[in-house]
Amino acid sequence: MDMKHAHGARGRFTIRLAGFFAALALVACSGMLSDTPPLTVPLAASMPGEAPEPVPLWRFFANRESTWGYKVSPDGQRLGWIASHARRATIFFRPVGDGQVGIIDTHSPRSVFGFEWATDSQRIFYLQDSDGDERYHVYLASIDAPWERPIDLTPWDGATSWVHRVPRTDPGHVVIMSNRRDRTVFDLWRVNLVAREATLIAENPGDVMGWLTDWDGAPRARLRHGGSRERYLEVADAGGWRRLQTFDLEEFDASMLGLTADGRGLWLLSSRGRDRRSLVRVDLVTGAETLAYQHPRVDVDRVILDERVRAPVAAFATPDYPAAHFLDPQLAAALATLPRPPHSGLRLHSLDDGGERVTVEVFTERGVEYFLVERGRDPVLLARSASMMFADALGTTEPIVFDARDGVRLHGYLTRPPGFRAPGPMVLHVHGGHWARDYWDYDRVVQLLANRGYAVLQVNYRGSTGYGRR
Repeated sequence: MDMKHAHGARGRFTIRLAGFFAALALVACSGMLSDTPPLTVPLAASMPGEAPEPVPLWRFFANRESTWGYKVSPDGQRLGWIASHARRATIFFRPVGDGQVGIIDTHSPRSVFGFEWATDSQRIFYLQDSDGDERYHVYLASIDAPWERPIDLTPWDGATSWVHRVPRTDPGHVVIMSNRRDRTVFDLWRVNLVAREATLIAENPGDVMGWLTDWDGAPRARLRHGGSRERYLEVADAGGWRRLQTFDLEEFDASMLGLTADGRGLWLLSSRGRDRRSLVRVDLVTGAETLAYQHPRVDVDRVILDERVRAPVAAFATPDYPAAHFLDPQLAAALATLPRPPHSGLRLHSLDDGGERVTVEVFTERGVEYFLVERGRDPVLLARSASMMFADALGTTEPIVFDARDGVRLHGYLTRPPGFRAPGPMVLHVHGGHWARDYWDYDRVVQLLANRGYAVLQVNYRGSTGYGRR
C-alpha cells in the first residue's frame, strides 16, 4: 500500500455568509435561480431547535484519542496502526488474536508520517522528519526489540525519501525513492537492510514524474513530462527506455498501479482517449489498451491491487455517495459481512500474502470504523475514530446537484447542523485547486461549523476533478 494519503492535502478558503438568502444570491450566479431545475436536495440552512453542546475545538484538530492506518502483516499474524503516545503519533502493534500491545520507540519527539510492514513481518518501515522540515527519512524498526533505536536507512542530510516498494521476493532489500543525488528530482535506490548500502537503480534525467517497478523491485516504467502540452509513458527496453504512450495535457491524470501477473502488461488509471479516468490494461509491447473497469458517471478514484494474484481486486469512485466495484468475487463476499450504515464508503488498507485477511475502514461523514476481515469469519471491529464518540453532535451531509445557466450540471454537498430546523446561517466552503474536488467523507472543518449551528455548502465548481474531462 502507498504510504501517502489517498486524497492528499487540499488548500481551502471559507466565505461566511450572513444567512441563507445571501448564500442563495451568491450561487445564483451559477444559474440556480429563474428557469433552472431546483436542487435535488433543498438548499436550506437552519436555526437551532435543540442544538447540541459545542464540541471542544481540540477534539476536531488535536484529539490524542485518534487511531488510524490499521495494516495486517504479510504473514497475516500481526496488526500495526498509528496512535498517539507521549504527545506524538507513533506505531503500535499486536498479534491478530488477543495479545500484548507493543509500541515502537522512535527515539524522536516527532510524529511518524506513515508505515509499511517489512516482508519478514518482524520489522516495520516508517517515515519521520526532523523538526518539521518535511524532509522525510525512512527508518527500520524491529517489533522484537521495539525499545531499540530504529535504523535510519536514508541518513542523507537535506534529502527527502520514502518507500517505493517492499519486494516480497527479496526480504533483504527495500526500494526507496529519494532526491539524494539531486534535490530537484527523485531517483530510485535499492537499500540493503543489513549492510545499509544504497545502490542507484534508476536515475531521473530531470523530467520523470513517476516510477513503476515490477514485483521484484526492478524499474519497468516511468511517466515523463515533455514540455507544456505532452506527457509520456515509457517502458524499460534493452537497457534503455522506449516510449509507449503519449498523453496530451488534458488526458494526463494517469497513475501506474503495477504489472500484470504475466509481466506483459501494465495496470493503469487513465483518461487517455476517453472522458473519464478508468482502469485499463496496457500491453507493454504495442501500447494497446484493454478496458478493465469504467464507472458510468465519474472518474475512478482508487484501485486496490492484490500482490498475491498481481491483479486489481477493487475499484472505488465517488459519484455522490462513495461507490465500490469488486473484481474479486471472494473479496466482495467477505466484505459483504461488514456492518455498514447507509451510504457508507470503504477503504482497504492492507491484504496479507495468503489472501485470508484484510484491514478495511467503513467511513461516513461523521467518522470511521476500522475492521479486520478474515474470509469465512465475522468481521472484527478494531477501533473507531475519535469523532465517533461525539457523532450525535455532528451534521448530516447529503449530495446535491443543480444545473448552471449554460446547462452544465454541477455537483456538491450540503451539510445540515444537528437538531436544527428553521432557516439560519450558512458557510460556503470552497475547495482549493482547481485540480481537486470535495468528497462525501468526514471533514473536520465542515463538522466543526455544523456543530456550531452553521449549514455548510460545498460545490464542485466547473473545472473540479473527478467528473470527467468535459
